[in-house]
Amino acid sequence: MRRHEPPLFFLRFPKRLARETLLKLATRPSLRNSVFERTVESLSLSIIRHHTLASNSRVVQIGSGQFAGVLFYRQAYWSSPHEIALKLLGLYEQQILEFLNQKRFHTFISLGASDGYYAVSLLKNIIVKKAFCVEKDARNFPLINDNLKLNNVPNQSVVIVDNIESALKFHQRDHTFGQPNLLICDIEGDEYELLLDSNLVSELSRYNYFLILELHDRQSHLRNHLKEVLKLYYELSILQSLKRDLTDVQLITNPYERFMFAAEVRGDNFEFLLCKPRQTH
Repeated sequence: MRRHEPPLFFLRFPKRLARETLLKLATRPSLRNSVFERTVESLSLSIIRHHTLASNSRVVQIGSGQFAGVLFYRQAYWSSPHEIALKLLGLYEQQILEFLNQKRFHTFISLGASDGYYAVSLLKNIIVKKAFCVEKDARNFPLINDNLKLNNVPNQSVVIVDNIESALKFHQRDHTFGQPNLLICDIEGDEYELLLDSNLVSELSRYNYFLILELHDRQSHLRNHLKEVLKLYYELSILQSLKRDLTDVQLITNPYERFMFAAEVRGDNFEFLLCKPRQTH
C-alpha cells in the first residue's frame, strides 16, 4: 500500500510567509485567548522568574538595555506579564528608548506614571534631574515611593500629583529657561480630551517640554484635531516601531516562539507621536 505523501506546496511553504502569518494571527484581537496568548504569557512568566531577586520574590531587576540594573516591584496594576517581561529584557517601548539614547533633560513629567517605571529609571540613570509623576490611581502612590527606595533615588527628586496642572505649578517654582524638559503621556485615550486644551499645550511649549504621546485608537477626526492643535507650538514626527531582537534571549530558543513574543499587540492605529518645541526658550 502506497504511503500518503503530503502535497508538494506544503514542502515548499516559505518560512517567511509562515512567520508573517503567525505574527498576524498573534496580533488579532479575536485570538487574544488563543494558544498565542497562552504561549506568550508562559514565556513572560519564565522571564519574570529568571529576573526575580533570590532575596525578595516580589522584586525584579531589569537585565539589559538602557535601564539595566533598575529594580521594581511586580504588582503594577495595569501591567501584563508580557509588558513586565519586555521591560526586564530592555525591549519595552524601544521607540522611546532609542529617542532617549544619549539625551539629557532637566525635568520629566510622567503623565500616567503607573508604578513610576520611567521616572525611577530616568532618575537612576541621570537622564533627568527631577520628575513629576502624574497618576490618578492612588494605589500607585506607595508603589512609586517603594520603587524609588529600591533604587536609592532621593524622594525629593520626585513629586507625585494627580493632575498635570499641579505638576506645572511646582515646575514654575524652579524652572530654568533654556533647559530641555520631557513629558511622556500614556493615559489610555484620555490624551485627546486633555491635550486639546491649547492653553496647556502652549504652556508646555513655553517651558520647553518635548512631548512623547502614546496615541490610542480613537476616531480619526480626534487624532487629526489634536495634531492641528499641537502643530501650533510643536514640530511633529512619529517614533517608528523597531524590530525586537531576541537572538540573545536564552530563555526563548524556539524561533516561532520568539516571533510570537516579539509581536506588537497594541493595534493598527496605535502610534508614538514626538513633539519637538518650535523654539527653545
